[in-house]
This record gives sequence, structure tokens and C-alpha cells, in this order.
Amino acid sequence: MTEPRTVWILLLGSYDSETKRILYKVKDEINKLSTYYDEHLLIPLLLENVEVYRIAKEDRVGLAILERYAENLWSLMIAIEGEIEYDDVEGGSLEEVEEVIKKTYGLRWTRLPLLEKFIHLARTVKGSGLIIVIRHVELARCGELIELVFLLRERVPTDAIRVLVKQEINVSSMLLELLRMYRIYWEHYRDEEELLRIIRSIIQYFIEET
Repeated sequence: MTEPRTVWILLLGSYDSETKRILYKVKDEINKLSTYYDEHLLIPLLLENVEVYRIAKEDRVGLAILERYAENLWSLMIAIEGEIEYDDVEGGSLEEVEEVIKKTYGLRWTRLPLLEKFIHLARTVKGSGLIIVIRHVELARCGELIELVFLLRERVPTDAIRVLVKQEINVSSMLLELLRMYRIYWEHYRDEEELLRIIRSIIQYFIEET
């Protein structure tokens, strides 16, 4: 049986309480959607609960991504020179889990700071996934728009980016010009149900094209 192709989906949005709730709802929906595809493994990522590491094992170097998905359970992905390994790790704090992984896998690693973490996740997605930017609350800090500009600076292909904006939010002229200039796909949604429907469609079309 052929190994399923990994599709990374980086979810960006403000971390006000309402947008954060929506981001986790979208993440859960993508996880459920993943069960419908035999040949694709959908992996939604949120910056908040993901840590990225530069790793070395013997004379080989690579990348590790650690994500908390339950109170005492973490998912681990280790990628070294094209070889990818997945595992679940039990532990409470991040430091405890790191110790378990070091002893189990014999890795040397460095946890990346926030900006470098974002760059590495963007580059991981760049070749094999999607970046979905959600603008759900008008009075939020707009961190996701700063992240969008940073993605463009890092030359992430714009055909991997989708921007979804709640209908009553006024999209600034500057943002509209940015979206037009880089030919980034965007659309409005009315409510949560429509947002989830749009995301399901986006993923389906992406998979059909790859």
C-alpha cells in the first residue's frame, strides 16, 4: 500500500478568544475531513500549539514538529533528509516531552524562536500544502495580516494562500490592493457553517489538482 501524501495546512488568524475558537473548530473539521482521504494525510497546524526544532542525529540534520493535541498527549513528526517518521508522545509539560524524545530518539535539537518557527512552517507548507488566513473579528490585532505580508516576503507561492474574511468586516483598501497585486484568492463568508463549507471545498479542489 502506498504511503499517503502529507498535506500541510497552516491556519493563521488573530488570537482573540472568538477567532481562536473558530481556528480550533476549523482545525477539528480538517482532522475529521482527513479520514475521507486514503491517499492524503491532512495535517492542520496552529502556531500557538506547535513547536519546531532544528535537529541532528549522528551526521544527519533535519526538522521536527511537536504539537499538543490533548492534555497529556503530543504528536511528533521527525523529518530527516526526506525520511518522515510520526509518533505520539505522552507528557505534561513541553520540557518533559522534550526529555522523553531526546532519550527515545537520540536527537540533538534546538527549539526555534517564534519568527524562525513561522518561517520554517511556511517553507514546509510551500511545497505541499495550503495556508488559510481567517479574518473573523474586525477589532482584533490583525496579526494574521502581518503574517500574510511576511509570507509574501518569504516568496511563498500565492496559489497556496487563501484569505477568508467574515462578511461584515470592512476590508481595507491597502489589503485589497495587496490581494490584487499578488493575485491571492479571497472571499467572504457569512457564518461558521459557511466558513467550514468553503474550507472543505478549498481542500477538495487542492487535492484534485495535486
